[in-house]
Amino acid sequence: MLYEGFGWCVGNGRNIDIWKDYWSFEGLSGSAIRMKRSMVYVNKVSNLLNENQDGWQENRILELFGEFLRDQIYKIPIIHDGQDDHRIWFHNPYGIFSSKSTYSWLILKQIGFGPYRIFWRIIWKLKTLPKICIFCWRLGHDILPTYEKIASIRSDFNSIFPRCGNDKKTLIHALKDCPKARVVLEYGGFNNILLEGVNTRIFRGAEEEAKVIWEKASALNQEFWIYNLVEVPMLPKTRMDTKWKKPTLGVIKINVDATAKDKEVSFGLVARDSDGFVLGGRWEPGTKIWMYFGWR
Repeated sequence: MLYEGFGWCVGNGRNIDIWKDYWSFEGLSGSAIRMKRSMVYVNKVSNLLNENQDGWQENRILELFGEFLRDQIYKIPIIHDGQDDHRIWFHNPYGIFSSKSTYSWLILKQIGFGPYRIFWRIIWKLKTLPKICIFCWRLGHDILPTYEKIASIRSDFNSIFPRCGNDKKTLIHALKDCPKARVVLEYGGFNNILLEGVNTRIFRGAEEEAKVIWEKASALNQEFWIYNLVEVPMLPKTRMDTKWKKPTLGVIKINVDATAKDKEVSFGLVARDSDGFVLGGRWEPGTKIWMYFGWR
């Protein structure tokens, strides 16, 4: 298994078999060649270099690997003094093997990527430290040891976030809602200023109109409810057996439910994908007499 993590750094190209070896970057091997082996008469990387051994045979590279990999291979530097090829470890920025980077790499190979394997594969191929990829994976699967999670195991554990003391240390609070975290996000430009500005331009002046519509709907609902109390219901109650159904592949299904009493409104929503995997949910109590949603 560790063999897949090692590859060759191109020197003179004489020791690298294009069919059997991994070379230059992860994913570049015989499996990336688009032609049948019987139609290819070269075996070594050195056969792909030009006559001066200082560049690549462009047409040959394109024919074997296609446009995308061709552009990547062109970026591989050629050592002009003809040094020998040498082995490198792909999962370290400097090509140096370490037990720490190996551990992070093997963890991801063992646990897999879940229903969002394409997304996680993109994350894993980023040119960054493996520990950052591991952190993203743990963050996405909500398995970071936050105080709230520890408190769910140890009843005497204080789950309040010590940096601000305002709320429990959940993932959302620690990374977004905490005042100190928000300062860091705003300094890096990761805030809601742009989105809020767009929404303001789109929905400016719509509040009063939404308020009037809500008041009319509320009055009509009250009259309808009173009428059904004293008369035979206009819409007789029929029993219906309903259940949640999975959406088609690639579609996200959002179930929304709301309730209104007097002049207060509450709503809840759950978003799931085609595998039934819960992407997120929210419940929000309302104290205003109108609510306005803008879905974009």
